[in-house]
Amino acid sequence: MAAQLISYPILVMLTIDAGYSVKEYIIIFLVITIFLLEFYFNRSTSWLRYLLLILASRKVKFDDILRTLLISFSTIFLIGFFLYLMGISDAGIGRRNGISFGFIEPNTVSMIIITIIFLILCLQKRLKVSSLVMILVTIIFINIFTKTQTATLVLILLPFLYLWVKRGIDKDKSFSKFIMKAFQILVMIFTCLLLYLYPQAIFNPFRNIVDGFFSYRPYLNYNNFVKYGLSLFGQRIDFFDTANLAYNYLTGSLSNQRYNTVDSAYVTQLLTIGIITIIPIYMAYIQLIKKAIKNKRYMLITVAILCSCYAFLENNYNEAYYFFPYFYLLSADVKSKSEKKDLVTRRFDNA
Repeated sequence: MAAQLISYPILVMLTIDAGYSVKEYIIIFLVITIFLLEFYFNRSTSWLRYLLLILASRKVKFDDILRTLLISFSTIFLIGFFLYLMGISDAGIGRRNGISFGFIEPNTVSMIIITIIFLILCLQKRLKVSSLVMILVTIIFINIFTKTQTATLVLILLPFLYLWVKRGIDKDKSFSKFIMKAFQILVMIFTCLLLYLYPQAIFNPFRNIVDGFFSYRPYLNYNNFVKYGLSLFGQRIDFFDTANLAYNYLTGSLSNQRYNTVDSAYVTQLLTIGIITIIPIYMAYIQLIKKAIKNKRYMLITVAILCSCYAFLENNYNEAYYFFPYFYLLSADVKSKSEKKDLVTRRFDNA
């Protein structure tokens, strides 16, 4: 808490020093006001802190941010793994006999590993043979040890999605670029549609299939959605209530379990952050994708789309450190010498 109190004045000074225009400062003031209202209602400063971090990063090279995050996540993983080997951390075997390597559960360590891979790939910028080897090794590791299906699926999709993104930008396909920019909104629409259809009678034959496929996340999402409802600027909610039996709003009776949580960043946004607060977050996503398309950052767009997919099933993607493509929005996109040489070569070939 003390560290956060010290960090806010520093971030504010860095934002002022970033040299935004008067028009930009007006927009910043309006967005900060929205996030302050969110803080008033749900007592969380997370998104306000992320906003200040992103604003303060304007003069910072994006690759430097990636390297800093890579060092941080790698250090976290190595410390957790060391404590696990030493027997200090007792977080070992989780669901489906997956090993969590000292972290709270296998899903958590898988997200850390995936984030490390994403950061390395974004620093490489393009899909290389070494990238494919790294992805393959990671898939094997995850399947053997953590047994996290979502992480495996994300890594399998990555090369194919990268090729689609690259083709869409290079061929200037308007529909493909629209999907890239609107992808986060599309997943939110799908989330809302699932919340609406879940209790419908016509949906009953498929409910068990959907719950089984998504590890009962739709049931938990719907249950909390009915319990807490939507809000404009957010509300304070403790999802992790294990003191009492969970109430099943679908059947109108007490459940036989005490486990109650929300494992979707989108549902968490609807319930705790609020509809109004979501708007600037999603507008920022569209702008960062526009910037990435302009600068032909194929891998960054690929990772941003995969983070948006992963967020459907994991709540941690409400944290900017996991959803790190947001830092690209205002940071400096400085091309390396090899990238400049490639750009000149492509222009010469197209002449």
